[in-house]
Amino acid sequence: MITLQRHRLARVLIDLHSHSTHSDGTLPPCEVARRMARAGVAVGALTDHDTMAGVAEFRREASLHGVKALSGVELSCAFPALEGPRQRDWEQRQEEAARQGRPAPLEPVGPVEVHLLAYGIDPGEAELESFMAGIRAMRRERVAGMARRLRELSLPLSLDSLSQRMESGTVGRPHLARLMVAAGQVESVNAAFLLYLAEGRAAWLPKALPDLKQALELVHRLGGVAIVAHPGKGLPLGAALHLLDAGVDGLEARHPSHRAALVDDLQGLCRRNRLSASAGSDFHDPLQGRYTAPAWTREDVGGRLQELL
Repeated sequence: MITLQRHRLARVLIDLHSHSTHSDGTLPPCEVARRMARAGVAVGALTDHDTMAGVAEFRREASLHGVKALSGVELSCAFPALEGPRQRDWEQRQEEAARQGRPAPLEPVGPVEVHLLAYGIDPGEAELESFMAGIRAMRRERVAGMARRLRELSLPLSLDSLSQRMESGTVGRPHLARLMVAAGQVESVNAAFLLYLAEGRAAWLPKALPDLKQALELVHRLGGVAIVAHPGKGLPLGAALHLLDAGVDGLEARHPSHRAALVDDLQGLCRRNRLSASAGSDFHDPLQGRYTAPAWTREDVGGRLQELL
């Protein structure tokens, strides 16, 4: 009994952020669930971009391995309130580059994109499905437009292999990058982004995204919990405070892109405001690194999200 109890206590790790082939991951949902189970995750969530098409498969496989599966999705949103802070950040980085004799950073363009992790809403909920379908349609138009830009740069790509995904799934820049690698146009996915697909590069196009507050209202109306994904990645300094003011239920504190000091700061901010501090591996592709469960437990979460775990 003691051994069994210790085993259960050891299996309280959570991973509430991962991706599959239904968006920009490279493994099917069942394999994502298996990797979580092997790593000792007790509660996991598949959070593909703007689709819940893989949640049912993920749930089935997770249940076979004793992993509790939380329904989830990562919604792409725009948050105009961060445009001023982003501009100030860029101006500071530009001044630092000038003092150090480094190339000036590209000026930010397009909307400030925030990813909202929505939990606790079942797949098939009509209002959410309609909302996500609109975002996926925008993604399809953007990918097609970026492919045209690449063609104008003498880098033609066939989108035939993405035809099924273009109709029913979520497509984005990673899919174009992988096609470029397969065509021998670049050496790696990272090179594709650096040279052509990153913000401000020659083939880049901005997204036409729904407003964050619209997404928040929808998630809350449907009884879900809304957590900001990786707030320390690509957002301006002080973004977390603006996001809390907008009414989110918490922040993803532990993320592979967050340094230890930032993790502590974000968790402290959530605790002081009685909100949830989440954690996720943001796993996409084993070629970019093996699956590693975040060192985070139910007790680290707090707030409304912990009630779902």
